[in-house]
Amino acid sequence: MVPGITDDARLPYAILGALWGLLAVAMTVHGELRLRAVRRALDEGAFHHPSGRATASFTGAAAVLGLATVALVVAAP
Repeated sequence: MVPGITDDARLPYAILGALWGLLAVAMTVHGELRLRAVRRALDEGAFHHPSGRATASFTGAAAVLGLATVALVVAAP
C-alpha cells in the first residue's frame, strides 16, 4: 500500500475514493463508446438506444458507493 494512506482511519476513505475513481473511468469510457455508436447510427439514419444493462449497472454502482460514502461520513468519529 501507499505510505500515508495505510493507517486504519484513512484506509476506508482511500478505498472508497479509488472505487469512485474507477466508476468515473468506466463511465467515461462507456460514454465515448456510446457517442461513437450513436454517431454511426445517425450516419445510417437510425438511432442506437442505450444499453439497459449498462445504465442499470452504473446506477447501481453509484447508489451503492453513494450510500457507502454517506455511511462512512456519518459514522466517522
